[in-house]
Amino acid sequence: MAKLGIQTNLVQDAAAFGLLSRVDKVIVSAHGIMATGGIIGQTGILNIAHAAKAQQVPFFVLGASYKLTPLHPIDSHTYNELLSPETIFELEGDDIEENIEVI
Repeated sequence: MAKLGIQTNLVQDAAAFGLLSRVDKVIVSAHGIMATGGIIGQTGILNIAHAAKAQQVPFFVLGASYKLTPLHPIDSHTYNELLSPETIFELEGDDIEENIEVI
């Protein structure tokens, strides 16, 4: 079986602009794909897309057909779930409760 010669790397969002000059293409996944062609994606995708455009690197978004939606987020609350930090934060085994402040 022949090797394809594909190399994958995990890069922090902040370092993406500096590394995109050495990249052939950028492929990301989408949480949702809107009828207007916009995407709902993970934090940092917009910055990577801008960096790819600035360096003329092809940028692809992958998503299954069930992720297509006619909705359009008109405000920050449409697709974001706002919860109290106390309901989603859990202490782990080594955490010291006195040293942690949930804001």
